[in-house]
Amino acid sequence: MGESLVVESARNIVLRMLLEISMVATIVIILAGIAANSFGAARRHAHFAAMMAELRSLIPLQETYWSEGIGLARGPGYADLEDLERDLPFESTPGVSLAVRGGPRGWTAEAKHRDLGVTEVCAIYLGDGVEPFRPAEEPGLIRCTPKG
Repeated sequence: MGESLVVESARNIVLRMLLEISMVATIVIILAGIAANSFGAARRHAHFAAMMAELRSLIPLQETYWSEGIGLARGPGYADLEDLERDLPFESTPGVSLAVRGGPRGWTAEAKHRDLGVTEVCAIYLGDGVEPFRPAEEPGLIRCTPKG
C-alpha cells in the first residue's frame, strides 16, 4: 500500500511538471508571436521613412538643377530622374526606386520600396505644369499611401 502511494505521488509530480512546462511553452510562443509582429511593423515603418527621406533629398537637388540651368542652353527647368543621375551627384537609396518628372515650372516624384506592395508609395510635387504623382496633394508636402 505504501508503494502505490509513492508511485501515485511520483506520477502526480511528473504530471504537474508537464503541465507547468506546457504553460511556459505556451507563454513563450505567445511572446514570440507578439515580438515578430512588432518587428514587422517596425521594418515597414523604416521602409516608409526611407522613401520619405529619398523624396526630401530631391528638393535641394531640383533647386540646384534649376539654378544651374540659367546660364546653360537648356535654360532653367526641373529635372527628370535621368537628368539628375547624369548631371548631379545623385544615387538612390538601396531598395528605394524613384520616378521623377520635371518641367519648366515644377516637378513631381514618387518613391516605392522593393519590400512593400506596389500600391504603397510616397509622393511629392513642387511648382506647377506637371501632373503630380498620387498621393501628393499639396505642393511641398510628402504624402504616402496609408501605412496600415
